[in-house]
This record gives sequence, structure tokens and C-alpha cells, in this order.
Amino acid sequence: MGERTGEIHPTAVVHPSACLGPGVRIGPFAVIGERVCLGEDVELGPHVVLEGPLEIGARCQIHVGAVIGLPPQDLKWKPDTPSGVRIGEGTVIREYATIHRASTPDGSARLRLTKNSSCRALVWSASIVPRMRQGNSRSIASEARRL
Repeated sequence: MGERTGEIHPTAVVHPSACLGPGVRIGPFAVIGERVCLGEDVELGPHVVLEGPLEIGARCQIHVGAVIGLPPQDLKWKPDTPSGVRIGEGTVIREYATIHRASTPDGSARLRLTKNSSCRALVWSASIVPRMRQGNSRSIASEARRL
């Protein structure tokens, strides 16, 4: 078998230290920051913004305008807090979803969407606590709150 190469749109910005698995496809105007690792066959739509620490599992689909891994919207958060986001393989994150880093001072505090989860229209109105684990074949909808 030959080596599979992905596609990076010429308008996308990818940090030189970002880890891109084989077959990754990155759409127009996407921004991939430092300490981001994308698994095999990940698909990123247009205008997706990813900041690390962030790990995205194989075969995930992230649709247009999603923003993942930015600092939390928590006034108590300190910039040196070791936290990040992990997205499990096969997860679908729909358009304009936002998933922020955890605000707790625990490096293992991460949002985990496990294998084959679907995060549909998770937008500004959603609140998810650190260490929330979403099981297989689940959906999180707009206006969802889990505290």
C-alpha cells in the first residue's frame, strides 16, 4: 500500500508544530494552532479554528466555523492552567460549535467525546463541565446544559 497524503487548502494556516495524521483534509481559511494533533482521516471544514493542547481522534468530522481548544469563558481561569481537549475517534462536530479548554488546574481535566459521538450545533449557549465524558453514539444539542 502506498502512503496516503491529505489535502490542505492553500488558504488554511497550519502551525509548523501541528501533528497531522495521514489522509487529513483541511478546508479553506481553517486555522490550526500550536500543540494540535489530528488523527488519521480527520476532515476540517472551512473556517475551523483549533488551538492546543488538542487531540482529535481518527475519522472525525469538524464542520464549518467550529472553534475548539481556546481558553475557557471562566473569569477564574489562569493562562498557565494545564488543560486541553481530547475528541474521540469518529466524532462529528457540527457547524459553529465551540468547545473550550477546561478551567480547572488539573492537566487531565479534558472534555472527552468518545468514539462515534456526535456534537451537533454545540454553540455559545452550551455549558459543559470539565471531565464530562460523552458516551458512544450520543448527541449534544444547542441550548444543552450539563452542570
